[in-house]
Amino acid sequence: MTGQWSLETLSEGRHGLAATTVGTKAMFAGGQGPPGNSDAVDIYDDSTGTWSTATLSAEWWLPTALVRESRPATSSGASQGRP
Repeated sequence: MTGQWSLETLSEGRHGLAATTVGTKAMFAGGQGPPGNSDAVDIYDDSTGTWSTATLSAEWWLPTALVRESRPATSSGASQGRP
């Protein structure tokens, strides 16, 4: 760890996304960008300094991120347009 801040770009620009941390991983899920709602999940692993991506089962705007039994999950949000 360098103790320095850095700036990174998510896989797609979006707002209204959910963020949570589990262990050494920070996850940014869903949201809304220029093409509409997103199913993208960007995952940063602080222990390796690497990024990876995954997808949600649906496209969500304003999802809620939570951790249950050390596992991340998302719930709620709007699946089409704004609520």
